[in-house]
Amino acid sequence: MTASLLSWVIPHALNDPTPEASPEKAATISQVLVAIHLVLLALLIWEIRVSRRGGRLPKAGLIIPGIILILMSMLLIDAARTFLEHQPDLFSMVIVLFINALCDLIAGIITIMLPTRLLFQKQSMN
Repeated sequence: MTASLLSWVIPHALNDPTPEASPEKAATISQVLVAIHLVLLALLIWEIRVSRRGGRLPKAGLIIPGIILILMSMLLIDAARTFLEHQPDLFSMVIVLFINALCDLIAGIITIMLPTRLLFQKQSMN
């Protein structure tokens, strides 16, 4: 979904015809969100590799990225609501932002639930 943010939202945000719009600021914020997504992806891939090698993962290593994903979904919902008030030409961009926010929210919830599920599985084995 992050690729859709880059390829669809940023060009539409730069072409926003609304007089009070600041398209450069919106594009910069979108690029920062994409960078945060990439850092979280790298962190989660590293955690998966460590756990497959038999290493022990701290629960905070999965809970913190989950919380960050949920917070980013809230930021994307706010951005979508802002663009919803603009011209009808930007409705496609609003839809992409809402879908991206929903995917981030679901990924954040799953990432937070994973350590608790693993903890309950370990307790039931003992």
